[in-house]
Amino acid sequence: YGPFVSADSAEVGFFVSNRRGRPITRVYRAPIEGGSRVEIAEIQGGAIGASWGSDDTIVVGTGVPSGLWRVPAIGGDPEPLTEVDDPSVNHGWPHFLPGARALLFTIMDPASGGQQVALLDMETGEHSVLLPAATSARYLRTGHLLYAANGTLQVVGFNLERGAVSGDPVVVLEGVVEMASGAGAYAVGEDGTLLYLEAGDADARPDEYQLSWVDQAGNTDRVPVEPGPYGSVSLSPDGARA
Repeated sequence: YGPFVSADSAEVGFFVSNRRGRPITRVYRAPIEGGSRVEIAEIQGGAIGASWGSDDTIVVGTGVPSGLWRVPAIGGDPEPLTEVDDPSVNHGWPHFLPGARALLFTIMDPASGGQQVALLDMETGEHSVLLPAATSARYLRTGHLLYAANGTLQVVGFNLERGAVSGDPVVVLEGVVEMASGAGAYAVGEDGTLLYLEAGDADARPDEYQLSWVDQAGNTDRVPVEPGPYGSVSLSPDGARA
């Protein structure tokens, strides 16, 4: 899960979780054109985002409250990149800026329910908040930041050299899924193409999902059970239970 692409677009990184015993997640890389996967590192808990910089450094956010971690793309032991003052605060959803000298990431504070987009200076290790009430920011070559906020995608001007936002945010798309983990369900390509997951019922809670059958033709038939926080569904051998 959680694929992320190398700066030269030649390889893809991804995570594999160990669901038995200790909550260990392994980080892998593999050629996009095909080939064997190579294990890069192990991290504690799950992963919430990663970014592969042009300097061949991979930065990962973990599912357990902590700062960001970095590891060489050739493999090695992860090293802490940022620190948190509160043990309940987590850093995730990193995104390298061009040149790999700075990094966007999301600060998540469960106590306040707040999320903030911050900018990290990779040389000094210092970070500052750029956008309150925002998450999963991405830099666009047009000189803007695209980010998720309250079920919308918004864009704001950004000066890459000064590392500062400018102007007022503009909503570019409404009804985009925003996960409880802080993930904005969207991706944007170098050519500006946007992919996103459209939100369903605006009144539904994010932890309420409807179980459904989907056949090979794409036809959907709902399972007659109440919506709930379902995930990772598997079937019994006789297909009668899930």
